Amino acid sequence: MDANLLIELAIKEDIREGDITSNCIIPEDAIAKAQIIFKQSAILCGIDIAKQVLHKLDAKIKFKKFFEDGAMINEGEIVAIIEGKTKAIICSERILLNFLQHLSAVATTANTYADKVNKYNVKILDTRKTIPGFRELEKYAVLCGGCQNHRFGLFDMVLIKDNHICAAGNVEKAVNSIISNPNFKRLRKAKAMKVELEIETLQQLNEVFAKNLDKEIDIIMLDNFSINDTKKAVPLIRNANKNIKIESSGGINLDNIEEYAKTGIDFISIGAALTLSPKIVDISLEIIT
Repeated sequence: MDANLLIELAIKEDIREGDITSNCIIPEDAIAKAQIIFKQSAILCGIDIAKQVLHKLDAKIKFKKFFEDGAMINEGEIVAIIEGKTKAIICSERILLNFLQHLSAVATTANTYADKVNKYNVKILDTRKTIPGFRELEKYAVLCGGCQNHRFGLFDMVLIKDNHICAAGNVEKAVNSIISNPNFKRLRKAKAMKVELEIETLQQLNEVFAKNLDKEIDIIMLDNFSINDTKKAVPLIRNANKNIKIESSGGINLDNIEEYAKTGIDFISIGAALTLSPKIVDISLEIIT
């Protein structure tokens, strides 16, 4: 879903027939100047969304931004100045701040994770654990914070997960069903579509190589592996197939992420902590004249 549609939905949700309070208090021709200010240090994300919100309510509002998305903003810094009809500015306040606060929170959290592993040859990935409708914006915020995007949805990559394996009967049947499927072969050739396989145990991992299932696999995800089991799995995979990338997922947080990064894996995926539950950034819109 694009930002324009989300903005329209947010305006409809919040304003509907009109802002009763502002309609009673503020004259139609009243003009004001306001500022958007960060009350804490954080990574900025969503500044152009804020401008779009304002222009949806009044296309003539002047919006001057001082920073671009991805910038580190210090506590007390003003990121934009707004001038225009007072009523439109007040009506837009909560809507634009909801976008700014959430997206900046995602970007800031992503930056914190990226900083934790910046001295290791490992990349932090997001997941599909996103607020419905907000995936495109949240994945953009992840990039602003210095991490990378995993697949966008179910359509752009093969990821054989535990439920696929269960439905197929075992790992071998699941993998063979993919590589023998004509539609997959077409997509593999046309779009260089990657194949990722989720592994839950070292026994499953040994089965992959014992049965030569690794030929079409680009990435192996070690799901909920302990650090010790990850240390065992990495050399096993590297020695069996040096072309396969290794991703760790599940149970990884800021306290243990460095230990996982040290094992020699290529990727660490972070789900809900990155996009669903980051702590909101304190940002305010204040009328100054």
